[in-house]
Amino acid sequence: FYSTSYHSKRKHTSGWPVSVHTQLNALSKAYGELEKENLELHSENSTLRAHCAFAGTEIHNLKQRLSAKENRPRKRRKLNVDARWLNSNKGLKLAEAQEAARLVEEQRKREAREQQAAKEAEREQQR
Repeated sequence: FYSTSYHSKRKHTSGWPVSVHTQLNALSKAYGELEKENLELHSENSTLRAHCAFAGTEIHNLKQRLSAKENRPRKRRKLNVDARWLNSNKGLKLAEAQEAARLVEEQRKREAREQQAAKEAEREQQR
């Protein structure tokens, strides 16, 4: 198969021509390096998956907390309860007076907000 002149020029180390033996060593070395790199990438991938799982769990927990806050009933006004209010006319009149004062205060605040909004709208039109 090989010519006789070729056989006499090559060195016999393992029965393969020198260039094939060198190529085999180079390929074997490259294969080992690729295998090592592959293992490192698998390890890094596993680490990143674990970090993603932790982040996903944290996001899930935060969403649950936010949802719980949003679905919670609003705080109610404090109800000042005094036994005499419930048992006497004087207490009932006092409670009605306090409620009327609260309504007047709310009306005053609402009117102030409306006036402020009207002033803002007027300023916007002047611009």
